[in-house]
Amino acid sequence: MARTILTRQRFLALIALLHVVDPATEAAGEKLCKVASFINQFKSRCVTLYLPAKQVAVDERMVKSCHRSGIQQYIGIHLHKDKPTKWGIKLWVLPDNANG
Repeated sequence: MARTILTRQRFLALIALLHVVDPATEAAGEKLCKVASFINQFKSRCVTLYLPAKQVAVDERMVKSCHRSGIQQYIGIHLHKDKPTKWGIKLWVLPDNANG
């Protein structure tokens, strides 16, 4: 059991010190700087692996999320009453008629 090895407080203290990038080299005001390398690699793989069909559309989707960050958005109830997800991360997607 993990609890016998490491307490929750110690785990949170260690996780607070873990950085994927050097904090000294982070760009100021860049909200996704800690995962920018992953996003760039993901984008390049999408470009090489995905070949869209002739008929495509641009759509927005909301991924439900309860975390607190600068990239979270709110869809007001007065604007979209039928939307089930009010808080989350907005994604712009490119669906095509061949695979949805």
